[in-house]
Amino acid sequence: ANQGAIKIKEGKYQEAVDMYGSTPCFNAALAKLLNGDVNGALNTLTESEDPNDALGYYLKAIIGARTSNTDLLFTNLRTAVLKDAKLGAKAKKDIEFVKYFDDATFKSIVQ
Repeated sequence: ANQGAIKIKEGKYQEAVDMYGSTPCFNAALAKLLNGDVNGALNTLTESEDPNDALGYYLKAIIGARTSNTDLLFTNLRTAVLKDAKLGAKAKKDIEFVKYFDDATFKSIVQ
C-alpha cells in the first residue's frame, strides 16, 4: 500500500493500480481514477472502508464531474462539505470542478 502511494505521487498510476491489486481502498480508487478508469475507481471506492468519510465523498464528486453526472457530483460534494467544511473552499479552486464554477447548485454547496 505504501509503495502504491509513492507511485501515485510519482505519477506512475498504472504501477500504483498494479500494486494495489484488488485491495478496495481510497488510494486504489484514486490510482484507478488518475489512470483513467472512472468506473473502476467508483467500484473500488464503494467496496472500500472509505466511501463514507469526507474524502471518499469528495472523490465520488470528482468522478461525477469527470463523467458529467451532476447527481453524483452534487450529492457527494454536498455530503463531503457537510462532513468537512474545508472541502468547500478546496472545491471552489479545484480544477476538477471548473465546468461547474458558475453553476448555481455548485455555488450553493461550496459557499
